[in-house]
Amino acid sequence: MKKTTEKNNEVFNLLGKKKKDTTKKINLEVYTPHRNQQKIIDSDARFKVINCGRRFGKTTFAVNTLFISALLQDNGTFWYVAPTYRQAKQIAWRMFTELYYLNNKKLFSKPPNESQLQLILENGSYIELKGADNEDSLRGVGLDGVVLDEYATMKPHVWDEIIQPTITDKQGWGMFISTPQGYNHFHEMYEKAKFLPDWERFHFTSYDNPALKKGEIDRAKTETAEDYFAQEYMADFRKFTGLVYKEFDRKTHVTNSFEIPNNWSKWRTIDAGYNNPFCCLWVTQDPESGIFYIYDEHYLPLQTTRYHAEIINGKSVGQYFKATYIDPSASQVMQDLGTFGVYCYKADNTVVYKRGQDYESGIPKVAELLKIDPILNKPKIMIFKDCKNFIDEIETYRWEQNKIDKNARETPHKSNDHAMDALRYFVNSYNLILNPKPYKKSTPVYQPRNLITGY
Repeated sequence: MKKTTEKNNEVFNLLGKKKKDTTKKINLEVYTPHRNQQKIIDSDARFKVINCGRRFGKTTFAVNTLFISALLQDNGTFWYVAPTYRQAKQIAWRMFTELYYLNNKKLFSKPPNESQLQLILENGSYIELKGADNEDSLRGVGLDGVVLDEYATMKPHVWDEIIQPTITDKQGWGMFISTPQGYNHFHEMYEKAKFLPDWERFHFTSYDNPALKKGEIDRAKTETAEDYFAQEYMADFRKFTGLVYKEFDRKTHVTNSFEIPNNWSKWRTIDAGYNNPFCCLWVTQDPESGIFYIYDEHYLPLQTTRYHAEIINGKSVGQYFKATYIDPSASQVMQDLGTFGVYCYKADNTVVYKRGQDYESGIPKVAELLKIDPILNKPKIMIFKDCKNFIDEIETYRWEQNKIDKNARETPHKSNDHAMDALRYFVNSYNLILNPKPYKKSTPVYQPRNLITGY
């Protein structure tokens, strides 16, 4: 930490803003940026895209930048946004509260509000921590500055459609910090920042943090897969080997919407959630080519089952569905949906199971449909471009990092996987209802649906 006493210019220099002839004097303790963090500070760009490896010091940099910015802006509002509210609380909140106690509480009008993850400074400025998973909490507030941490794992419309408008009135600044996650929206932003006015991009590896011992990073290089090390430590954009659906490509699998013919079969598939998003996908199939189209989605957390049912029924008006599938563990939600007219089958929720040496069902079956069919010269699954949440998830859906070993049991990372689960339920189940036959004990047995109750 760095202590400044009655030296206002030092405080401004920590933001790259040299301001003289000011009467405001600030005594505080903040961090001492290392030489590569200082390169970001020295930039005058309004928007900064920072692509960096693990342990570069990005969160420490973000927290202190927000804190100092709030001190120098009376009645300002500043946000730290993490991929989830839980991550914001676990990672950054401790650092903000540490600043509160280190500075003898004198710069704050009241103690930190942990229930709202909010700090209020004596000059009337607010610092608030948010999660990108609760989009409704990100609307309607004018911002002077915002940091989006681990932006590669967020959905791109969180910035494009929700947060960006909030900085317009005050001409606020934005900072996007992340380790790469393949060629997704963070990569696009990093590339665009090279040409956009008032934007600047930065690239730092884990080696660029002088506080890290080079030998520790070298050891990680010998113990991890090449692509994993390149992404996580060298901040290298590449098609990461940890992606579950490496077959997916926006240019190939995403299509413009079109009017679906009446004779095409249709299904719905649901992954239930409350704190996590509730996801329903609408699927149809071209009877001639056999191609499936995911043509609509409902994706929202923190709403009642009745609310979701009303949305699903509203989106489904005038359509006939052969079946609606749901996670078999969501029995109560299934019954509740039925009372509101959304009747569901319990899906086969197998992820991956082995029969001999061949992988059957689950994720491998989805991956097979994503491959280019040699006859059609198209994949067997296409996605309407308006299904943004689905597209965002499939581009970041990955295996657990410690499961890269080919001999280890494959387990997907449990984050941003709700549309992926719903897709798997459909692919596993749509033929089982239509063509019932005996299954292994581990496979659910499907009974004909009661036409009155829907079960």
